[in-house]
Amino acid sequence: MRIQIYSIILSLVFSVPMLAQSVEDPKPGFDYIYVKDNVHSITNAARLEIEVDPSFEFLGELHHQPTYNEKKFNVSLAVFRRGSSLLLIHAEKYSDGSGGLDYSDLKPSLLDGIPFTTRTECAAPEDEAEIEKNPEIFFIRSNGFDLKLPFVIEQHFYTSQDGTSEVVISYGRQLESCDNENLPKLLDQIDKHVRVEKAPPDLLDGRIVFNRIWIPIEASCPLQISTSGIELDRGCSFKVTEPGSEFRISLVNENAGRLEFDVQSTVSTIQRFVISAPSRAVRWKILTDLFTADRVKDHYDTCIANEGKTTPYELLESMGFPSSISRSGNRMTYTYGPERGSTCNYDEAYIEIENGIVQKVSGII
Repeated sequence: MRIQIYSIILSLVFSVPMLAQSVEDPKPGFDYIYVKDNVHSITNAARLEIEVDPSFEFLGELHHQPTYNEKKFNVSLAVFRRGSSLLLIHAEKYSDGSGGLDYSDLKPSLLDGIPFTTRTECAAPEDEAEIEKNPEIFFIRSNGFDLKLPFVIEQHFYTSQDGTSEVVISYGRQLESCDNENLPKLLDQIDKHVRVEKAPPDLLDGRIVFNRIWIPIEASCPLQISTSGIELDRGCSFKVTEPGSEFRISLVNENAGRLEFDVQSTVSTIQRFVISAPSRAVRWKILTDLFTADRVKDHYDTCIANEGKTTPYELLESMGFPSSISRSGNRMTYTYGPERGSTCNYDEAYIEIENGIVQKVSGII
């Protein structure tokens, strides 16, 4: 029995050819595999650390944007070889940040206690005309691995909770024929040569990220954030930048309920932020939710402010930082300026907050 060649998702190396950029095209503006020594840290939403046995030779990385079923993907691929064996790490996400990746129909597997799903693929000699058009196969062969058919590959899939991103670890080798009901089980080889852990949040240090909400790149005051919103004892104005802008995050210090970090874009000075919360998990959640969320929407809420219901933190999550904040006694006013377009049906919206809740929404047209 020959194993069917599936084409469900682009990460399958033996997929039917897809609409994809040439590997000679310039590198896209993403890289989901951060390499330090033998550890490959996945920086999309399916955050893992993958340690590869040093006996494997690293052949290089490919970053490209194939289109499959009218959906574009961002794909980072790392390629390794050891003799006639091939090891691949794919880190992928939908280019538009949408969700839906789901491999629950596949057989479950475990790598170092982390749940994956798995399947085996085999490409026979008669498949050569199809796979030679695949940019990943071209890259593998061009970088020193003589991939000859028939070739079997076992793949293990790990998907982020929001369904936007995935990691695929694949191990393969040449064999005599795909017409064999007893194709080799390669999981023991992956277990032997690969170690997998969930990535700690500290990997953000020094990384290039994209902001999910409007955030300040210049502020006239220290910026401290908590689950209560922006903590200020006076007024403050900001120069904000729209979602999807590129930043480098640098961790400064974390202790006594405070996480300090700097953000810097190519067009701004360094801006220092402080997140305060008693729990380390909450501090990191605020950081990742506001500044480094992997899912960037095509549409952003322009008004979720409901009088008597919405909290300042909910405003930040959905509408981003205001253009300025003023304070009078216990009442704070968040101003969302005309650079945002229409906010709450106003050209400039004023959202008044007291006792941790939105009290009044007004503005000018």
